[in-house]
Amino acid sequence: MTVEGSSTKLADVLISINGTSFGTYSDANGQYRVKLSPGEQQLVVSAIGYLPREVHVDDQQVINISLQLDPLTLPELKVTGYIVPQYSRRMKKALRKRQRQPTTHFEVDSLLLNK
Repeated sequence: MTVEGSSTKLADVLISINGTSFGTYSDANGQYRVKLSPGEQQLVVSAIGYLPREVHVDDQQVINISLQLDPLTLPELKVTGYIVPQYSRRMKKALRKRQRQPTTHFEVDSLLLNK
């Protein structure tokens, strides 16, 4: 299992037998094994970011398949997350205590120590 036009191996490609719920995935080297029963002659090959493909088997023992990149998918997926700070009860209590007292400057350490 490779990318069309290159020797890049594709892992985790779904290879299923057309008309059934049976199939397998390609390994890290792009290799796979699937056993067909008589009359099953078509494989359906699909992977995220690539165009799906149907492959006619005939009497072949080894089938090398290459997939084309899907031009409609994003070339890169970025996941962005953020952390919402959670203050402990002690910190909240110290902040409330400080808010009642007029002050222009204080140290974070002193808040934590309740000074």
